[in-house]
Amino acid sequence: MSRVDINNLISEKMADLAGRPAIEKWMACVSVWARLYVLSGAGCRRWPAIADGVSQLFASAMQRSVDPDGDFTAEVPAVPAQWDVEDDGSDEWAYTVDLIEATSPVVEGADLDGCTEVALTTFLDSMFNSRARAYGDEFGRPVSVAEVRERIVNDPAWLRTLEFVSSI
Repeated sequence: MSRVDINNLISEKMADLAGRPAIEKWMACVSVWARLYVLSGAGCRRWPAIADGVSQLFASAMQRSVDPDGDFTAEVPAVPAQWDVEDDGSDEWAYTVDLIEATSPVVEGADLDGCTEVALTTFLDSMFNSRARAYGDEFGRPVSVAEVRERIVNDPAWLRTLEFVSSI
């Protein structure tokens, strides 16, 4: 697996999953959603008005993973803009939005490969952006993508992210 280029990481993982049974692709999705759900917990506690909708969306996505032919479109909660919570730039907000992004296509009935690609892309982007925010905090200034790419290659948190994606 390449170490930084998210598009290459997604292509490699999608190629790896291509020959696997559908259940394994669903398990990959569920693994990503579960991580994002746990990470979004702080955001849901911080903004309780969105917690039910996020939990409902997660539960609907999980249900589709065990019953892919079911119709869950009626269970899609209101979009984040309707929840009237402002983006404050925090990881809590980002993880909550990322969970919504990763699970929405699932309950809207997107095909399995599309759902898998969105889940993986959202997760890797989320983890990359989280590290970028941490570097910015550490440096006390905004950091460029080039700076993040240079530093992230040996970042233990990023390496754990890659191990996780590789394992699913």
